Amino acid sequence: MVLNAIGAILIPIFSLPLNIWAFRKNEMLRNIILFILTSLIFVLVLGLVPAIKAGGNLSLHVFSMLSVWEIFIQVDPFGLLFAMLSSGLWIFTVLYAIGYMKGYKNQSRFFIFLILSLGITMGVAFSGNLFTLYLFYEILTFITYPLVVHFQSKEALKAGRKYLTYSLSGAALILLGLILTYSLTGSLSFAKGGLFAGNIVLQEGGWVIEFLFTLFVLGFGVKAAIMPLHGWLPSAMVAPTPVSALFHAVAVVNSGLFGLIRVLYGVFGIELLKKLMMGKVFMILVLGTIVVGSAIAFLQENLKKRLAYSTISQLGYITLGVSLLNPDGWRGGIIHIFNHALLKITLFFCAGIIYKMTHKKKISEMHGIGKKMPLTMTAFTIATLGMIGIPPSNGFISKWYLLQGAFKAGSMLTIFMLLLSALLNAGYFFPIIINAFFKKETEDLHIHEGKLEAPAIMLIPVLIIAISTLLIGIWPQIPLWLVERSIEMMGVVD
Repeated sequence: MVLNAIGAILIPIFSLPLNIWAFRKNEMLRNIILFILTSLIFVLVLGLVPAIKAGGNLSLHVFSMLSVWEIFIQVDPFGLLFAMLSSGLWIFTVLYAIGYMKGYKNQSRFFIFLILSLGITMGVAFSGNLFTLYLFYEILTFITYPLVVHFQSKEALKAGRKYLTYSLSGAALILLGLILTYSLTGSLSFAKGGLFAGNIVLQEGGWVIEFLFTLFVLGFGVKAAIMPLHGWLPSAMVAPTPVSALFHAVAVVNSGLFGLIRVLYGVFGIELLKKLMMGKVFMILVLGTIVVGSAIAFLQENLKKRLAYSTISQLGYITLGVSLLNPDGWRGGIIHIFNHALLKITLFFCAGIIYKMTHKKKISEMHGIGKKMPLTMTAFTIATLGMIGIPPSNGFISKWYLLQGAFKAGSMLTIFMLLLSALLNAGYFFPIIINAFFKKETEDLHIHEGKLEAPAIMLIPVLIIAISTLLIGIWPQIPLWLVERSIEMMGVVD
């Protein structure tokens, strides 16, 4: 079974020669190969479900050097949740990108790095120790860089430099944390209850443990876009929309969150986290990220940038849930990784369709666009309801658990911030919907006769994902069983 995980990681790499040849030879052949590769990886990931459902974890030691630098692949409930989410949404992204990238230059290069990024993301999901996680996390930066700078404009190259600077700085902090962890414990393995569990000296390690916690939070916090480490994310919006969607919904920001959660429970453990002073500082930082991100989103006239700051705020919900240190908080945080991915990829896909069909970027230019694009804007509306947390959307499930976690933690400040953020979300999303459906069409939209909906290869993925957010809101058991198993694995108890 663990070979499924190895295959999901290696298929994009070993198929590289075939892809380079086929992608340059024939567009139809390229599209068929893209769909087959992404579907195959998703099927391999789904093949891991029975073993995890039966209660087992799968693992494989791939390579070891000096008994320290060990590549260790492991499949557990949390990793499987991330892998299923990523590989499933990658299929829709590839289909969408085939339509979106039509007419643009260097498509072969774009799709090659898009497929490679999928394999590396699978590596992050199935990392069984801290070194393996660091290795794939670092490689992901370099593999996604060409996607950020794809258009090779001055703005794109500047955004790429910013992305590298932030990401490599964060990775350097993680490496320092990795070295310090090994010097303290003699191990880089993730352990239930944390590597420090049961070690009184380390449990009372004072500034050293606080410093290590800070290193990991700052290191993974860069890709997780925790303020003030978020600066690269809005700049990266210069990338093609399929890349923006993957960055915000799946590959990059979720890798940062995934790594952070792995380290919090696998290295520190819940009991130690409850004692750390920096843990309280971290919660304040997260609450600030949620509210300030929403407030800045209000000021953005560019639709993609408004969505970018919305992402920063929404990612705060995930880290907030984890910082509450109780089962309901963790349920809300972890399931929001899943729910936010579906919602945000829908929103970015809709923004991409609007730009592709009308060349409109500014929200003020989109008055009446719902009459020209009723299906696209209906999907956009469904996703915004989820972002606000209105039932029966899947976003309501996340926020329900987060509020329950905040009540159990006795944090009235957290409850207030969650409610305030919901109001802010409504404040910057509802005007877009109202203007789209109830305002008179702008003159340049009005002159177009008939509908301006995108081709089916772009529109169908959007509609399927949007509808799925409602279905999961009504029947959340699909992701929740993996969430529950993940919490049990992490040792999170009241």
